[in-house]
Order: sequence, then structure tokens, then C-alpha cells
Amino acid sequence: METYNRDMALQCFGDEAIFQAAVGTFLEEIDSMLEKVRHPVEQRIFEEVKEKAHWVKGGLVYLHATPSADAARELEIAAELENGDDLDPAYQKLLGEVERLKRSLEATVL
Repeated sequence: METYNRDMALQCFGDEAIFQAAVGTFLEEIDSMLEKVRHPVEQRIFEEVKEKAHWVKGGLVYLHATPSADAARELEIAAELENGDDLDPAYQKLLGEVERLKRSLEATVL
């Protein structure tokens, strides 16, 4: 499965230059964003996990990064349900999908 839909993302951003700038910003900030999710996951602060997962998902949706966005949504759902057993696997899945996405996007940046 593709990590993102480049054509849809380009359409969303309007042109190549804006898309490239968005990808660059995403690649610069995603590790920090995920780090802000890690602490509430570890501490089982469900409301904060839900909020942060939703925030991460928002950035992924603009890139049409469906696998990563779906993983963020799974984490968000686990937090909504206050399901501690699903929280860690959902977070690990998100990390894995984002790593795949990063590799794919890094190949895209001109």
C-alpha cells in the first residue's frame, strides 16, 4: 500500500512549490510531534493522547497519507475508549507507518 497519494496531496496544496514546502515542514516537525504523543501514551493520559493523536492525524490527512492517518485514528480511538492494552500497539503502529511515510517523502523532496 502506498504511504501517501502524491496526486491528491498536490491537488490539496495547489502546486508543486507549496507541496514541497509542506513536505519539508512535515519532515522537520514530525519527530517532535510524535515525541509529544509519547509521554501521554506512557503515562496513560487518555484525553491528551486523544488530542495529540488527532493533531498528528490532521497533518497526515493533508498529505493524503492514509496508512499513517489510519494509525493515528486507531491511537485516537484507543484513547477515547481508555483502552490501555491497545494504546502501546497503536502508538507503535503509528511510529512504523510514519517511518515508512518519511522514507517515501524524503525521496520526493527535490
